[in-house]
Amino acid sequence: MLRAALSPAHLSHQEYGGAVVRDLVTRAAAAVSQPYRESSALVLRRGPYRMAAGLAESGKPAARLTGRYVDLFDASLPVVSEGDVDPRPPSPASGSRRTLSTSPHVLAAGCRVREETYADGRLRFVASGIADTDAVVRIATTRAPTSVRVGDEPAPPSAWDLEADTLRLRFRNRVEGVDVEVRFEVD
Repeated sequence: MLRAALSPAHLSHQEYGGAVVRDLVTRAAAAVSQPYRESSALVLRRGPYRMAAGLAESGKPAARLTGRYVDLFDASLPVVSEGDVDPRPPSPASGSRRTLSTSPHVLAAGCRVREETYADGRLRFVASGIADTDAVVRIATTRAPTSVRVGDEPAPPSAWDLEADTLRLRFRNRVEGVDVEVRFEVD
């Protein structure tokens, strides 16, 4: 097992800190038979999620992500497809593997989503958040809904849009939570 009893904070303040970290990572990669290569971005995967951050100091060309992702750091949860990872704050992305072949499900949300269920062409969940702020929910689906209800009110079509096999809903958050129901035509 490779281990170094070094303080990351201390190394970050030393001229040689980067070299020490590179050496440790190179040795760790070799220990598990993985190649070591430097990049202009740090890209991490965890389940269906990827997090990417550009590294301004690298002096290398920007890294490129391919595929479709939901940008979790943009409040409107846009779907983005391939692009450069700029040297800026992390650019999180969700590339859910459950996408097209399964039933509709929440991919990402700008509110708390709980009690999510899908049955008989109905996706239901409870959404809650800071009062009078905008809730945005991105749902994986291959088809447009037949209706959307937020609480007891039907959501007008202007409150949702279909893009890249996803549905984005927008509505006002409520602290106590609000029931959301999205109906789809059943095959």
